Amino acid sequence: MSHSMATDPFTAASSAILKALQSCSAFAAIVRPGNLIDMTAGSFERFKGQLQASDTPEVVLLPEAFELQPFGGNSRVASLSQSYQLVATHESLRVTPVNALKYAAMAALLRAGPDLGLGGLVRSWEIRQGRDDAFGQPQWRRATQRWVSVMSIVVHMELDRSVILSTQP
Repeated sequence: MSHSMATDPFTAASSAILKALQSCSAFAAIVRPGNLIDMTAGSFERFKGQLQASDTPEVVLLPEAFELQPFGGNSRVASLSQSYQLVATHESLRVTPVNALKYAAMAALLRAGPDLGLGGLVRSWEIRQGRDDAFGQPQWRRATQRWVSVMSIVVHMELDRSVILSTQP
């Protein structure tokens, strides 16, 4: 594996997804820079308690399920998958802005390529279990009924076991 990782693979994949979204002009035209929440940023502490119209659409990338096959694709590689929920909270109950944001996110990820720009680390990625909820999941509703869109982005990675084993406890 030629990829040198400055951080753990989970944060690297999360950062690659956020970078892909931020660098897509169609996505940036919909989501203001301050409304794309980077939970890996040193400045992130908590979500806003109440959302104002100017705070939407708010997009958050949350880590979700993690799977590991320690003896994966070959004798030297561990295979792992990390899914991330891309959660978008909208002000309007009109469906057109929801669809435009989903389409822009899809285009941004496709532009990043099959490895999300992470070379030998990411083997592939896919979008699963996309769903929209007109009333918002309770944890994202924040005192009003809003569209909440969720797409699960699953990133499949391979990491040389010697890299993992060289990590100091």
